Amino acid sequence: MFLPDTLTSSARTVRLTRREFDALPEYSTTIPTGTTLGKRWRRNVNALRRPCCSHLHIFDGTREPDFRGPEWWMGEYAPDPKAKLKDGQPETILIVWSKVILV
Repeated sequence: MFLPDTLTSSARTVRLTRREFDALPEYSTTIPTGTTLGKRWRRNVNALRRPCCSHLHIFDGTREPDFRGPEWWMGEYAPDPKAKLKDGQPETILIVWSKVILV
C-alpha cells in the first residue's frame, strides 16, 4: 500500500469534479475489504503524517510546525494481467493508484 510521495511524470492522474470526489468513499487509514473489480475510493496520504519539520515564524521567530495539507489519491481494484483465472475471474487483483486533481 505504498504511494508515491510526489507526483512524477510516470504517476497516473484522474480529474474529478467535486461531486465525483465527494461520492467516493474515504479509506484514508484502511483499505476496502471487498475486492470487487472496478471498486474505487479516495485516500488522503497525509492523514496520519506528523509534522515533518518546523520553521521560524517570520514576525516573532517562534517555531511553527510544518503541517502538510491533504493529498488525495484514488484507489481502484483492477485485474492483475499476470494472474491465473478461476471461473473467469483473476485469482489476484491489483490496486491502481491515481493522484486526484479536482476540476
